[in-house]
Amino acid sequence: MNEALITVVVPVYNVEAYLDRCLSAIVHQTYQNLEILLVEDGSSDKSLQICEEWARRDPRIRVIRQPHAGAGMARNTGIEQAHGAYICFFDSDDYIAPNTIERAYALAKKEAADIVVYGFTRVEHGRVVYEKIPRGTQTVYRNERVRSSFLPDLLGETKCSEIKGLEMSPCTALFSAELIRRVHWRFVSEREIISEDVYSLLALYQHVESVAVLSEALYVYCLNPASLTKTYRADRFEKIKEFYVRAKALCDEIGYSADIKVRLKAPFWAFTIDAMKQEAAHSPRKEAISNIQKIVDDPLTRRLIGETAGDGQGIMRRILFWAIGRRSGRLCWLLAKLRNRMR
Repeated sequence: MNEALITVVVPVYNVEAYLDRCLSAIVHQTYQNLEILLVEDGSSDKSLQICEEWARRDPRIRVIRQPHAGAGMARNTGIEQAHGAYICFFDSDDYIAPNTIERAYALAKKEAADIVVYGFTRVEHGRVVYEKIPRGTQTVYRNERVRSSFLPDLLGETKCSEIKGLEMSPCTALFSAELIRRVHWRFVSEREIISEDVYSLLALYQHVESVAVLSEALYVYCLNPASLTKTYRADRFEKIKEFYVRAKALCDEIGYSADIKVRLKAPFWAFTIDAMKQEAAHSPRKEAISNIQKIVDDPLTRRLIGETAGDGQGIMRRILFWAIGRRSGRLCWLLAKLRNRMR
């Protein structure tokens, strides 16, 4: 067989309601030369039984059991067990289009790309909320263009971005296994740093020599209220600040450009706005306003809002940035409540 073996790594943790949908989409891919590693991360529901049932039906599936350690560590287990020439990482509460792997592999092979990135559709409560499709001035970015053009736009899009619609996620990409093995790349744990995938990818891109852009929405993100990103945490903003400080230190250590460090504000604001929305959704009104006010008054927030322009942002975000600038925790709370109701 001339087609390369491709490893699919799926962390599995308490997703019995979504797992069949995810695995059916993988098993029925138009590209069939797959090694499917289901890393069962210590679930307490029926996820393990569902994985084992699928493994009995399809010899390409292997179930790997481990004590609960989180998605980052589960992906690392998959990397260590992978035999494929390429690796992709899919979350078990999402699914993919039938031709996702075929399309990504074809482009990787054509362009000899270390990574192929593609777009996604966001689905909430059975309804398509939005679609994000990467579109650049060229199909492939090589060598220093990866770090001068691609990586900044991957971190945070601006009105002057060369590439629009990128998402910094391991789920919307196909990776060269040779690259991963050569540089000994692994994910950090989400127990160590929030948004471990963004931080880990930031570290990987110092070694990437070529990235190809596939302008199609192939991945489907689905709302899962129990997911880590949707679960309320009282210390979320403290973790966001730690992420920003550590990511900036990583950029300094690697020697990334000033532009890349400036673009780190994009994930900071995205995570911070999500933290405000969670406060508005889960905390009593008075407590939520008080907690959001603390976020607004934080020295890091004050410094970054002073460096952040609203140009190129939607009307809601421009108003929110204005409210943060005015130190109005109450208005930020109202805007967060409104955003929650719009979804």
